[in-house]
Amino acid sequence: MDYEAIFKALGEGTRIKIVKLLSIKPMYVCEMESVLEMSQPRISQHLRILKQAGLLHMQKEGQRAVYSLKEEV
Repeated sequence: MDYEAIFKALGEGTRIKIVKLLSIKPMYVCEMESVLEMSQPRISQHLRILKQAGLLHMQKEGQRAVYSLKEEV
């Protein structure tokens, strides 16, 4: 487990908000757009960093992807 990557990923306020949202329920990026009042590309960049740190799980549903927190980090 790369704790340095995890803490770096959580070192930005927007990513902490995303983790908080995903702790409630899995979400699509389009759902996060309205809550975070942020563009899809910016949210996707944050999601990529969280996923690389091993915090998120992504599952494709057709053309869209649903993101959730990993059960075990």
